[in-house]
Amino acid sequence: NPKFTKRLEKFPKVIFNMSVDGVGKTAEYIRHKTDWNTVEKNILHFNSLGGVFSPCVNIAISSYTLLDMSNFATFLMKLYEDNNDISTKGYYCHGPEVANFRNLPQHLRLKAIDEIDKAIEIIIVPNYDSLINELSRIKFILQTEEAKYPDHFIKRTRYLDSIRNEKFEDVFRINLEPEINPATITME
Repeated sequence: NPKFTKRLEKFPKVIFNMSVDGVGKTAEYIRHKTDWNTVEKNILHFNSLGGVFSPCVNIAISSYTLLDMSNFATFLMKLYEDNNDISTKGYYCHGPEVANFRNLPQHLRLKAIDEIDKAIEIIIVPNYDSLINELSRIKFILQTEEAKYPDHFIKRTRYLDSIRNEKFEDVFRINLEPEINPATITME
C-alpha cells in the first residue's frame, strides 16, 4: 500500500523485518495458501526503497526450509545485489515436532546437509554471516545427533499433505519415506 510506505518514510529510520521461511513452492508449502508471487513482489519493493528503510529477512528455519536452502540462498543474494544494506536473522524452529530439523529421517538429513553446503557456497557476503553460522551449527547437529522421532515427521507431513491436497514430493523432489533396498531385507 503506497500510503503505508509514505507514512513510514516520515520516520528517521525504519527497520523493516520480513518473515520469510522459504521461496517459491517451498514458501507456499510451509505457509499454506501463500501466494509466492505476491510475497516476492512485496519483498522486492521494500528491499528497493532505500532511504530510511533498513530491511531484514527473518528466517524461521524449519525442516522444510533446510530441504530447499540453496534456492533461499540464491534469493538472498538477489536481495543483496539490489540493496547492500539488507541483513538476515535465522533461528531454527523448536516446535512443532514436524518443523524441528532434529526429527528429519536420515535420507532427508542428507538432503538438508547438501542444501546447507550449497547455500554456504552461494552466500558470500558478510551481511548474512549470522545465517551462515546458524546453518553451520544445524549441519553439525544433523551430522552428529540421531533423529528422535523421524516417524513423526513423516506421519505429520503426510497428514498435512492430505488435508491441504499437496504432495511433499512435488515440492522437494525427494521421497518423504526412505526407499527400502531389497538386498538389505532378511528372511527369518
